[in-house]
Amino acid sequence: LYSPPPSYSRGALNSLHKTVSPPSRRRTQRVGRYAPLALQIHVRRKLPSGKPGELEPLPVVLRHVLESLQATLAQSGGGEESREDLHRFAVQRLVTGRPVDSALGIMTFMRVPDEVVYAGMAEGLAAIEREVASRGSDDDRVCLRYILHARTGDLPRRWSNGVMDAGRPAGMALQDFVDLPDSVTAGLRAPHVAALRLYTSNCFRSLNTPLRSAGEVEYPFPVTLSFISDAIRRLRAVNASQRGANQPLDLWRGMANLDVADAFLAEGGTEFAPMSTTSSLEVTSPHISLYLPAAASRSPS
Repeated sequence: LYSPPPSYSRGALNSLHKTVSPPSRRRTQRVGRYAPLALQIHVRRKLPSGKPGELEPLPVVLRHVLESLQATLAQSGGGEESREDLHRFAVQRLVTGRPVDSALGIMTFMRVPDEVVYAGMAEGLAAIEREVASRGSDDDRVCLRYILHARTGDLPRRWSNGVMDAGRPAGMALQDFVDLPDSVTAGLRAPHVAALRLYTSNCFRSLNTPLRSAGEVEYPFPVTLSFISDAIRRLRAVNASQRGANQPLDLWRGMANLDVADAFLAEGGTEFAPMSTTSSLEVTSPHISLYLPAAASRSPS
């Protein structure tokens, strides 16, 4: 293992510099400066003939090694626990959609008739409750009951993504969130707020995972997701009249154990599920192995 010269280790970024506009080039150069060691290290694998192979980025080689180990485990009857331990360190490929997927929007992607979604949105909270009750997990139902019928501080359970409403004033009910100034400015109703709060709970996995099937199956929570999507669009009104609203803004997303295709670096892509981002690069840094600019947009857009 060794670190090659920067011109090689960041070859994909260097080749991209030739094809992008100056502002995009500056953003790409910034990504290059923050590229972690894993992307700078390349490995020369020994071929079956005994001769040295081509240099390859470390994440790519790790993926090959893990695939080989997984195949060995499958042949030897390795236990489920061993496979889970191995999967935890697997290098996955970043999967994104085409620009046309973004243009068509979630209605087409969910594979649910439009009239079903519109009828559910007219029904509001009852439709969200019905979706989670029939298609959600036990944990999803716990989170939704808390959001709809309890107050902040009533659910001290620690989830994988933390304690719900930690640091927020105790005693807030759903209507208190609906009455917040930003909610009023954006015209959010109770179903919008409930759907947003549900996504920021441990329920996010149930909402996201089916979306990453790339629209191949009917989505189980179409009304909930439609309220999330509509709420996000409405919330742009909060910043629309503020100073600097029309200035460029880089948003960052932290990712780990991902192999990124050259096509994504050259053309970008569409995320299939809701995606959390931050304007602070430092926020993403503690536990990630890859930095990518999630968006460079002009608000409101």
